[in-house]
Amino acid sequence: MTIIRYRIKVHFKGCPEKIFYFQSFDRKIDAINFVNQYQEKSYIYALEIEEYTK
Repeated sequence: MTIIRYRIKVHFKGCPEKIFYFQSFDRKIDAINFVNQYQEKSYIYALEIEEYTK
């Protein structure tokens, strides 16, 4: 059985071409809530939710 998870893809200001992954979630709503909480931080250029299988 394939398990779908959601991870946060982060681009930091100053180096938006580098991609960092952190914090993965089982539920998409949890990932969305995380993004909404952190997207206004001054050091973050962009946050994306990426779906992947485990």
